Amino acid sequence: LMPTGTGVTSNGSKGGIVSAVDITTGKINGAIRSQKPFETITVHPDGHGIIPGTTIPFWSEGIGTCMKAHQFFQDIPFIGWDVAFTTDGIKLLEGNLAWSVELWQLTHKETFNADSFISILTWHVKKHFKEIKRK
Repeated sequence: LMPTGTGVTSNGSKGGIVSAVDITTGKINGAIRSQKPFETITVHPDGHGIIPGTTIPFWSEGIGTCMKAHQFFQDIPFIGWDVAFTTDGIKLLEGNLAWSVELWQLTHKETFNADSFISILTWHVKKHFKEIKRK
């Protein structure tokens, strides 16, 4: 999410911008306003910068920070990490157990791959039950 107006953070209720990001490169592929999810935008309404094609600074560091944080919560299969990418680097804000898969689907213009979701969840459930049986 990108803030708009005078906000320094963004969330769906404040009209922030949601974008699809290539996980390997950090390049933004498209964007929508969270309050108008069916309208694609290409220019930030305040800064007037072009959104698609922009690469998020410190992207690989952000991925590394999220993976390191997730190591402390290995029993939880999915966490939506909120990360601020600032001029000073990465700031890990919070982790969300209920993350906005609908915004992912709207920005990527496709449905979330249910097979991947199910296989990850199944792996975690099997692992958890094996640990319970050992105790």
